Amino acid sequence: MAALDEPFNLTLLTVDVHHPNGFLCELCPSIYERQHNNVILCASRQLYSFVSWIQAQDFYENTTIVMVGDHLSMQADLNEQLDGSNRRVTFNVFINSALDTANNKNRLFSTMDWFPTTLASMGVVMDSDRLGLGTNLFSDTATLLELYGEYEFTREIRSRSSFYESLRF
Repeated sequence: MAALDEPFNLTLLTVDVHHPNGFLCELCPSIYERQHNNVILCASRQLYSFVSWIQAQDFYENTTIVMVGDHLSMQADLNEQLDGSNRRVTFNVFINSALDTANNKNRLFSTMDWFPTTLASMGVVMDSDRLGLGTNLFSDTATLLELYGEYEFTREIRSRSSFYESLRF
């Protein structure tokens, strides 16, 4: 795709680390007692290798790498393994983004914010920092979670809409 000299998007989904214990493939060593820990180690190594390969390619200078999770780990006893000193958040990293920001830590955000943030990271210029219900996290604009708090945000997202329900096919 890079040889075509046209913009493109490559989307990959990794599911090896998913519930209940992940999938331990032939590339994964069994170092830890728990399978899930071995799967996380192996997936991390494979991601590192893939990103390193991209960084060594000629097209890297014009490539934005976006890695985001869709939810926290569902491993039942994960909290018992952690020391509790950190608030768990959905994994996200933007490598070689077209934008930089000082406002890049401790933001309250939802997966809806990935849409405008991903486009902005690729250099897409938008009329607003918001698209749909999402906010560009590279901006200083408050996300809906930051504006309304988790309780109010969740209450509104879960509320029923007669208009939306009328659009059912």
